[in-house]
Amino acid sequence: MASFVAEVLEALERGHSTWGRADVVEALAVRVAPSAADNAEAVRRLVDAASDELLAEPDVVCLGAEGLTVPDVLRRRDGLSPIRRHGAARYSTWRALHAEQAILEVTEAGRDAHVGVVAEPTVETAINDAGLGEDQAEAVRRLCQGGERVAVVVGPAGSGKFRSLAAARSAWEAADVAVRGVAPSAVAAGVLTEQAGIRSETLAKFLLATGRPGGALGRGEVVVCDEASMVSTRDLAKLVDLVEGAGPNWSWLDP
Repeated sequence: MASFVAEVLEALERGHSTWGRADVVEALAVRVAPSAADNAEAVRRLVDAASDELLAEPDVVCLGAEGLTVPDVLRRRDGLSPIRRHGAARYSTWRALHAEQAILEVTEAGRDAHVGVVAEPTVETAINDAGLGEDQAEAVRRLCQGGERVAVVVGPAGSGKFRSLAAARSAWEAADVAVRGVAPSAVAAGVLTEQAGIRSETLAKFLLATGRPGGALGRGEVVVCDEASMVSTRDLAKLVDLVEGAGPNWSWLDP
């Protein structure tokens, strides 16, 4: 059972920053041995026991207020506090939390890194050529002149994120700053390539390639990550580590 639980915990960490018991049950259920699949009650007992064991692992952290003491008379029939919604507890691991802290530290330390900076006339030319609105233009100015190690762009569908990134890419290239893109899926990488003109690949392929001889990032290179909110904490931490080591600016494009 221990190896089975460890395998599922690894999969949860790889796919989610946080997860609930329902995610644990789903991940366990699809891995139940075929020999038990014809007995629904046996499957339920096995999954419930494995879920309890996984959530009791020393590395698993409940992100809710588990320390609150509630008198038994005030508890619901499921044993939970009346102020806590059933199934609402979220979990993570100490490894994931440490990785998130490392990401935040790199971001904070890089606020004044002065990387990826393009001269104002070049940026304004790119903005004018793209015909951007004022909010889009301001995003491009921040990306190309803010100098931060990590910059974040957030905008709903239809807000012109890709047009803005295309203008930023134009400004960077005019200043001889290399730009590459990554995304969690091949589809997203293709959209980034097509709509922003940024040569892109999947993040998995990028991380694999940069770990090989000759695959390292160039100093001062800009990396644009699309759909960053869909990237696992583990992969995000690896990307941050690569970026910090090479010294390029890094932009998130978050849908």
